[in-house]
Amino acid sequence: MEGVAALDDAATIAPPPAFTPPLPRTSATDGAGRDSVELSDGARLRQRLRADVGDVDTSDSSRVTSLRARVAAGYQPDPAAVAQSLVGELASDLVV
Repeated sequence: MEGVAALDDAATIAPPPAFTPPLPRTSATDGAGRDSVELSDGARLRQRLRADVGDVDTSDSSRVTSLRARVAAGYQPDPAAVAQSLVGELASDLVV
């Protein structure tokens, strides 16, 4: 801005302050010196699913082979039974 001395002369602009790293946490600042973690609802759900499902990176090859054979032979699940099972599982999760 013209006419404002501090802005016309770059030498009058102060340098930024030096970086000061935050102080480490001590037992006086964090309660009892213990770390804590808060999980989101999504993280809790994934944790529960992992416990219910198990390791998804490994598979039971004999079961996979059996299921592939059933599908190849024309297996068609009953849609009403599938829906009833899913609703039942969802309802039981809500009750717990």
